[in-house]
Amino acid sequence: MTVRNLIRAATACALMTGLFSGCGGNSAFNGNMSDITLEPGDTYAVIKVKDYEGEITAKLFPQAAPRGVAKFIEAANMGYYDGKTFHRVLEGMLIQGGALNMDGSDANIPLSEYFVVETSDKARNFHGALCFAKDDKGNYRQFYIVTAGDPVDIDENAAALKAQIDKYSDQLLKDKKKELDGQYKAMTKIPASVKERYKEVGGLFRLDGTVTVFGQVVDGFDILDAIQSVEVVAGNKIDDDNESLGKFSRPLDDIFIDSVTIVEIPKEETESTDKGRGKK
Repeated sequence: MTVRNLIRAATACALMTGLFSGCGGNSAFNGNMSDITLEPGDTYAVIKVKDYEGEITAKLFPQAAPRGVAKFIEAANMGYYDGKTFHRVLEGMLIQGGALNMDGSDANIPLSEYFVVETSDKARNFHGALCFAKDDKGNYRQFYIVTAGDPVDIDENAAALKAQIDKYSDQLLKDKKKELDGQYKAMTKIPASVKERYKEVGGLFRLDGTVTVFGQVVDGFDILDAIQSVEVVAGNKIDDDNESLGKFSRPLDDIFIDSVTIVEIPKEETESTDKGRGKK
């Protein structure tokens, strides 16, 4: 890897999130750190895609992203996503949709419509994570789903980066070396449980802590696999101009979202804790 390619690799994450601070859940919330089942009291989204049989079901995480979940539910209930497209498909990485103009842009949205990024150490960019795409103004309504499903060894990634930094240390500008050193140190500080989960299910760990992960797909992975395998062409400037990715991402044929439906599972009834209490 040349110095130029090393720098490209280091900036790929930032460019990849280009249209793309914190709120954590309570101690009982485990997010997508383990396998998920839908339980009483949960809220989930059902995403139907035109011409694809079945549906994508994703559990929502209000504990990790209370404002983001509320905004997503609001948009879904008003029918905002109906008829929008998945305009961005990066095979082995993610699919993205919900753009206002269906071409990756959101026109001149008032600043008041954007909302803050929320992060949680229990909600990560694992395979199937449901996340908001953002720009420098924050989140709006575009979302992406992580399709990267190959196991990721973060320790190996860190070791490889450190080796490249050491090899090209004398050729790197001071600021760039500082940036790369920061990335390496950040990787070494990732908790062991998170590293193990990425080894199990894959994902995009470099996006953790920078975007809002507000849910996790629990069913419909076959649809994600089918979408991420479609033919893509040039047309999404952010990816067309990103040589480090080396991928086009605009589907040749439009992929339409039929609907996004929000479902709430009723909580189980419990006996009153007031029994036996006397009144004065």
